[in-house]
Amino acid sequence: MTDLTADLESSGIPTLDHRSYVMKVFFPGVTDHPILSDPKLRMNGCRPAMDSAMIQFEQLITNRYFLLAFIESLEAQKTFNIRDKVNVASLLVVSMVGRMEYLTEILRLLLLRLIDKSVATKHPQLMLRRTESVVEKMLTNWMTLCMYTYLKEQAGPSLFLLYKAIKHQVEKGPVDAITHDARYSLSEERLLREQITHSHVVNHPLGA
Repeated sequence: MTDLTADLESSGIPTLDHRSYVMKVFFPGVTDHPILSDPKLRMNGCRPAMDSAMIQFEQLITNRYFLLAFIESLEAQKTFNIRDKVNVASLLVVSMVGRMEYLTEILRLLLLRLIDKSVATKHPQLMLRRTESVVEKMLTNWMTLCMYTYLKEQAGPSLFLLYKAIKHQVEKGPVDAITHDARYSLSEERLLREQITHSHVVNHPLGA
């Protein structure tokens, strides 16, 4: 363990920058999202109508009453599916990254509404378990933002050290190249067991 710790101190702990971290959590699998493009590249000498509209929309979402009504209206639409909810929640949180106090207040108000709705259902204990609403996904993204510094400076290095230690322990013994089952695997399902073939000699009596 001492040697492993020394190696990690020399090589460093791999961590993502804040922008990459946010993109991987908010928009998993998307590498060319429009929010990554530079607005100046779209201007071409004059500001497009879409950019102007988005500036006006950004001003609207700074009004809590509008934002709460906007989210409630979207949730009420039957065609507003889970993927749409995830995308809208991620985009809203990204737009408010620089105003965390405002985002926190909006989340508080939305959660109060969600609690009231959940209490009125037959299974209130299912709240926050399935991320089926905009507010639930926004809460996940909010926690992601709040945990970045802690993960990078405190929990991350310890977890990575644990991962490397387990990997080192697993690779000390035989590892199946195809199934990746290992002799020293921590999972019983992926345990590489030694197979021994026993030859049994059956003696047949002579004669009828």
